[in-house]
Amino acid sequence: MKHMFGILFVFALFAAPAHALSFHPALELEGGTSIVMRSGAGASEAEMHWRPEYGFGVSVGADPMARVSVRTGLLYRYSGSRMTPTDPYLSGFNYRSTDRWSTLRVPVRVAWSPSPEGHWLVEGALVGRYLLKATQDIETDAYPFIRRPLNSEAIIFESLTGERDVTEFVRRGDVAVGAGLGWRGRLSGRVTTLTLRMEQGIYDVELGSTNSDAREQTFSLGAGIAW
Repeated sequence: MKHMFGILFVFALFAAPAHALSFHPALELEGGTSIVMRSGAGASEAEMHWRPEYGFGVSVGADPMARVSVRTGLLYRYSGSRMTPTDPYLSGFNYRSTDRWSTLRVPVRVAWSPSPEGHWLVEGALVGRYLLKATQDIETDAYPFIRRPLNSEAIIFESLTGERDVTEFVRRGDVAVGAGLGWRGRLSGRVTTLTLRMEQGIYDVELGSTNSDAREQTFSLGAGIAW
């Protein structure tokens, strides 16, 4: 599937008219919600919840009012997901785990409008992601400590609660595919684009997890203001 999307994007680049590849910078803003969707044996033991996400950056590409446009850029995104266990064996140990990620993203988007100079458009995207930092915050209702043997003669207690850095346990590089439906027009003399987008990660984001497959999913409203 990844190779098919790559071929489609290359075809779109060559098939698009010259003005679809022209240089027009834009400020990009986004806000929405994100989640990690799990599948496999481990997925039945936890319930995932949506968390807020937001991002900003810059992009360059075709005139946003062109019928066919190709754009790319560099965007920062802050997103996350929340998990609560559903395993009945953990009924006496209630906890909630909130994961948060800071990432850099390089989207390649192809937008098409059904009519020349039309206000409505549809969009397809292939997005490369690089993880800057991942943290995990655990909240517990009881038993906030676990015993961890320090050596053969001593036992210490280590707190489970609080936010900790888990970057080493999350995949640094990821690729997502996306689709969107948008509107474009001139506001205060600038071409402004508003697009509802959905992105689905392709790779398992958790390293070393053998009993589940975790992939990030986001829904967002993006705004682009072009110069």
